[in-house]
Amino acid sequence: MKRSASKLARGAKAFAAFIAFLMFIGCDSESTLLVMIEMDESIAHGIHGDGHGHSHGHDHPSAVADGWELEFERYLVHFNDVKIAKSADLSSEKIVPIRRIVDLKRIRTNEELGILEGLESGRWDRLCWSIAPPTEASDCHPRVPQAICDAMIRDGMSVLIEGSLHKDGGRSCPPNGAEQDADEIHFEFMLPVAVRFVECQSAGGEGVGLPTGGMSAIALSYHAEHLLFNAFAEGQRTIQLRAQFLANAAKDGRVTRSELESIPRNDFEALFTRCSDDHSLQSFSEGYSLSGAINDPIETLEDYLIAHLMTQGHVDGEHECAALPLEP
Repeated sequence: MKRSASKLARGAKAFAAFIAFLMFIGCDSESTLLVMIEMDESIAHGIHGDGHGHSHGHDHPSAVADGWELEFERYLVHFNDVKIAKSADLSSEKIVPIRRIVDLKRIRTNEELGILEGLESGRWDRLCWSIAPPTEASDCHPRVPQAICDAMIRDGMSVLIEGSLHKDGGRSCPPNGAEQDADEIHFEFMLPVAVRFVECQSAGGEGVGLPTGGMSAIALSYHAEHLLFNAFAEGQRTIQLRAQFLANAAKDGRVTRSELESIPRNDFEALFTRCSDDHSLQSFSEGYSLSGAINDPIETLEDYLIAHLMTQGHVDGEHECAALPLEP
């Protein structure tokens, strides 16, 4: 009996050691996903005018054709979440609940937003992320004034953009007003953007690949030059950046959300063409297209800018995502 008990004890210890070894191996083979936010050059250094048009694709346009230059003072965005999953098993979905208001003008080159640990290695081919109005549970990044975060939470606004337009000899030509000299125009508005960027590619391909027992990182990026795009649809269409419409929307040298809300779709013809550089833009339909806007119908200038903000999401620099509106 003593010998049997001793054997059982030794067997139990060996089994426990084996289980511990398996747990160690399992833990050691688990993967980690690090979610970063990437600095956008157009936010950090502004958008400048050199008169060139560009083909829309991985090389996004960066030059303002009508000569205006934009400098951003603040570019606040509420990053809501990141989701990954495998198409073969949608129940595998994992979520990084970011929920943080970040000023993209004041981040480091790459800054951590969140982390997922204990993941199975391999290709997680479904990757998406979202921007949505903040809630009381949302965090305020240390370099964002708390009063601004409080205002965004109170008003349900997910994006705040502040900055200025500059152009020597610039003019502001409202749709229903007199032309005015305007070398500099200030803009500041908060907008309720709610969008999910889906089918995202990362640097390694569709979704994100996780190495066995290692870490992968993805960097979310938000491209400010989309604000000035003259079209929404993807493809080979030649894209130009134009900012005269923002100058034309100014009242007393400023553009606020009030101005955006007050300009209806019926005024777009005059808003986008008046004072165009060298009168080269003869009509709205000649220079702009609303086809492909995902928040159709566009009824005001506010709707128009929100539509462009809903196209700004990328991963790892220039890697594309499709965009879907989120329900309010």
